[in-house]
Amino acid sequence: EKAPCKFRWFTQKNQGVAAAMNLGIKNAEGEIVCFTADDCIADEKWIKELVKVLDDEKIGGVGGRIEAYDPKTLVEEYGVSFDQKGVSKISLITGNAAYRKEILEEVGMFDTKLKGLEDFDLGIRVKLKGYELKFAPDAVIFHRNYKTVKQLIKRKYMEGIYLACLSKKYTQHFGVEYALILLVRSIRILFLLPFRLLLSKERHSRFFKDLFDIVVLISTFFGFVKGSFSEKYEGERYRKKIDFLIDESLMPLIKRKLRRFLIKT
Repeated sequence: EKAPCKFRWFTQKNQGVAAAMNLGIKNAEGEIVCFTADDCIADEKWIKELVKVLDDEKIGGVGGRIEAYDPKTLVEEYGVSFDQKGVSKISLITGNAAYRKEILEEVGMFDTKLKGLEDFDLGIRVKLKGYELKFAPDAVIFHRNYKTVKQLIKRKYMEGIYLACLSKKYTQHFGVEYALILLVRSIRILFLLPFRLLLSKERHSRFFKDLFDIVVLISTFFGFVKGSFSEKYEGERYRKKIDFLIDESLMPLIKRKLRRFLIKT
């Protein structure tokens, strides 16, 4: 009632997130479609800041910053971080994103064969068409983060399952090596935690951030293991290597870490 614009509501039988967003895209009348979620609150300049980045036809989509909304528990404050800037190199988190409608139609919109990570998949397909994805730091969404450790573990476990399904769509990516990276990173954080605490000026926040990072990585890893056996992908598979995804494999990661170590020594 307080919004400065009119709303149109569309309903359909529950067919998942991807199908719901596709319904919105089909009924959208504008050139640009903005996405958020029901657990998010938009800044008053959100749409303006998103849209102004789409000033070049080469740019297919843009993602904004996602911050915690009024965190009251340690999990809400430190348990979830949305690195839209980092993700935008390969995809976008549609909790805060906008795409040109014609490009969404060109790539076939969201993949309804995926139960989750449909936004990650969409961004990959947009980039495969040759379009750029950009980050808009001033386009802000506030996300109601998970309040308890149990909620966080459950969510990240499910994301691991979704990741396993995604690996069956992109057969050259997100496989066993990617899962091992999650495990290696969690072990690395655990090993370095005492040293980081000694060197950090903000030990309290450093401890809980690293602790929840470990929880997230391990939960995702076990979800991936489960999904590798339980999930099937019934859509069209993409069997080629994707240049902008190659860095997520294990060997390049090991080489980068070794190179940094040799330079320091």
